[in-house]
Amino acid sequence: MNNPISSQPLHADALKSWRAGMRGLEQASELTGLAYADSGTLTWSQQPLFYRVNRLHVLALGKTAHQLARAATLRLGGRIETGFAVTLTGKSLGRPWSVFRGGHPTVTRESLIAGAALQQWLADLGPNDHLLVLMSGGASAMVEIPSPGWSLERLAQARAQDLSAGLSIAHINQRAAQRSLSKDGRLAHRTPCAWKQLTLNDVGDAVNGCVSSGPFLGLNGDGLTIANHRTAARAATHQLTALGYRVFQAPTLKGEARSVGAGLNIPKGYNALVASGETTVVGPYQGVGGRNLELVGGWILDGQPPPSWSLVSGAADGCDGNSGAAGAYYSSDDQPELGALKAAMERHDSGTWFAKSARLLTLSEPVSHTGDLLVLVSSKGL
Repeated sequence: MNNPISSQPLHADALKSWRAGMRGLEQASELTGLAYADSGTLTWSQQPLFYRVNRLHVLALGKTAHQLARAATLRLGGRIETGFAVTLTGKSLGRPWSVFRGGHPTVTRESLIAGAALQQWLADLGPNDHLLVLMSGGASAMVEIPSPGWSLERLAQARAQDLSAGLSIAHINQRAAQRSLSKDGRLAHRTPCAWKQLTLNDVGDAVNGCVSSGPFLGLNGDGLTIANHRTAARAATHQLTALGYRVFQAPTLKGEARSVGAGLNIPKGYNALVASGETTVVGPYQGVGGRNLELVGGWILDGQPPPSWSLVSGAADGCDGNSGAAGAYYSSDDQPELGALKAAMERHDSGTWFAKSARLLTLSEPVSHTGDLLVLVSSKGL
């Protein structure tokens, strides 16, 4: 992939724009639209959530629960009577929060403990209380109240099978709801007071109810959105435009990752492409990798690149499969060992190959979980 035009400036622009997308998500996750009016009304982006709030309780669930709970505490402070959070780490949030660690990506004993504790916490709420739910992706595995007959082992096995089948996250969450007493609106039925949900959506263009299998909204519910994959795409597009690129905003990323990568194309009249969403990888998995790694690998092996280019693709939560990285990047100046990459892709071991190539994309402080962001740029002169 030697080219007379260096791709180093292109890579700098692509990476800068990808990180601008992450900053856009971070800003949205700070819940700047959440506020109390003097009348005691709680609002989101000036839209009333509750009038004359009595006792406010906040529930934060999912892979971004810790960040959302911190943001709610910053915005609402002492107005929060109690808080309950299920996070990836179980790290303390201080008063008035009760924090549990949830299992992910499959259900664990910690998920069951968190589910039982949440069930009791909801039961203790009074009919005149108000509950604000902050939902993000991942809670489908992190919090569980199993249906009768579903042991922890069966739940974990079923989840692993769904993941290895290459199903979309929306489809996986729908299947998980069939095995649970905490999904598809069932937590709402256990809540004795008025509640509202704000959602960090990680399921592409699906409704907010699909996020974490819809424990409150139900699988077909919608409600109010904090951010989604398009939030990152808009911020990246804005950055690229400021750098002088003509940006094509591609349709939502979906489908088998390698094929999506091979089919990437910057249309005539543009010199940059931004896409967001989430692809899938069909198992069985024999190595270390993730959907973004396989997408970039598909582009390297089977794409139709322009003479000079740079591609960055990564997950907003900093976790692409089991790779230990957010994703990968590559440019036309790089010299890939195509035979080794092809063999690695066949084993779903793309992470090992990109690590040896020193082209893994890292995200030191993941801020949200809304899916993936891809930035592809070509020479500005084209």
